[in-house]
Amino acid sequence: MSALESLKRFYPPGMMIHHIETGEVAVIIEWAVPLGLSDKTPLREIKVLKDGEVVRWKINTLNKWKPRRA
Repeated sequence: MSALESLKRFYPPGMMIHHIETGEVAVIIEWAVPLGLSDKTPLREIKVLKDGEVVRWKINTLNKWKPRRA
């Protein structure tokens, strides 16, 4: 299993995550292909809902975000 597949399994769509330093909360909406690239490009970005708006993040942004436990 590749590192990307592991991330996709660990951070599935619908998961609530929180920032480890600020405590901010976001929800992962979907894994996405970077804008302007072919559909054959690996899913290297995620769309998240944060502060009421949908934003795109690169995967490395998840370094400071962890799954939120209920």
